[in-house]
Amino acid sequence: AKITYKYDVVQADINLGADIVNTAQATSNEDDTGPVHYDVPIVKTPELLLIKEGRVFDNAVLTVVDADQKIESANDYVQYTLTARNEGNTALTNVVISDDRIGLADNDVVTVKVYNSDGTEDLTPPTITTNLNAVSGTVTISTLELGQYAKITYKYDVVQADINLG
Repeated sequence: AKITYKYDVVQADINLGADIVNTAQATSNEDDTGPVHYDVPIVKTPELLLIKEGRVFDNAVLTVVDADQKIESANDYVQYTLTARNEGNTALTNVVISDDRIGLADNDVVTVKVYNSDGTEDLTPPTITTNLNAVSGTVTISTLELGQYAKITYKYDVVQADINLG
């Protein structure tokens, strides 16, 4: 007798990363085949993509984007957006994004939101922690599921020393 069936692989199988092991055995009143195995390897391909964008705002009108996107005076500011996206086939854990501009200003406001692959905000996001200091900052996201992405937005206030450096 030939028996054919299928097993639908689920995301948890890929996240686990272990081979899918299938064991079968045939028995009769007169004989026993003993167990036979067929193992199918799971290939995990974790892939994290990070994109950084910035927009310059004019200090004269702090809500107006600077038309030429050039810093012209102290107190202009740059709004940065970092997007960390899970583009692999498995969940990513302990995702740490660091940037040498996060946390440099006393009034630095860092917002972090996690979005699902369809672009909707994750209303029950993973644990997110920030570590901001005078040298750099990090944002840690406990888990990015398949297709999820995190957007980190913060601003950097330009100071006269930046202008002097050119």
